[in-house]
Amino acid sequence: MPAYRGVLHVHSTLSDGVLTPEQVRDLAVSEGLDFVVLCEHAKFLPPGRFDEAVVECARLSNETFLLILGLEFEYQGRHVLLLGPPELLREADAETVGGRPEELRARGGLTIWAHPACTYRWTLRRGLAADYDGWEVWNSGFDGPLPSLPMLDLLRKRRRSGRRMLAFAGADFHERIHALTPITHADIDSLALAALIDGLREGRCRASGGTSGSLVLMPDGDLSTLSTRERLYAWVRYCLIRGRCAGAWTKWVVVSRRGRSRGAGNPPAR
Repeated sequence: MPAYRGVLHVHSTLSDGVLTPEQVRDLAVSEGLDFVVLCEHAKFLPPGRFDEAVVECARLSNETFLLILGLEFEYQGRHVLLLGPPELLREADAETVGGRPEELRARGGLTIWAHPACTYRWTLRRGLAADYDGWEVWNSGFDGPLPSLPMLDLLRKRRRSGRRMLAFAGADFHERIHALTPITHADIDSLALAALIDGLREGRCRASGGTSGSLVLMPDGDLSTLSTRERLYAWVRYCLIRGRCAGAWTKWVVVSRRGRSRGAGNPPAR
């Protein structure tokens, strides 16, 4: 069975990226990739624009390259990626994607908890309990060239307890200065949407990248051996991410309370 190479979690001008879908396709082809999975923010794609995006992705695909449209939803502080047939994506909403992913799985959908390390603490526990198909434990936009070791450890613990969830890697690509990495290697028999989603769901894939390009992340959470320096870097990066989350939460609380206090002291507008 051939192994196709591609990248998950890419943004284009269909949402908040700076490259058009065609520019993303051309960049990926120039780097020898076989597929790209766009994960555009759902709020940017109302029904009419969504249909145009599906047509555009089909136009930019051929027998040697596949451009897939996926969506990224925000639900209770978590970001969740949804892959699936266009008719499923068109009908999906944040409540179902974030809170009832098993309903989408029954209809051919695949849900992935995006950059879980960058989830606010009070919503992290709910995310751990959710029945997503997998976690994006390696997001180069937040985690850098190495996976999030704490989230990878949590995923392994849940797998040992009987939960079937897979480890995925995504680029969270927005700008040309970002890299189309980590690379996802999919062991599928054809370059088609259904075949790729089935391959990802069944764990017939692995991700590679890292500072040397030789780091491999398996879908069961198995990871190539890291040096002490790499482990230290991964943990420091994780702590910085958690610090950013804490800072953002503090700012939100301060701004919210200030707004409520001002509202209480001012007469209603006429």
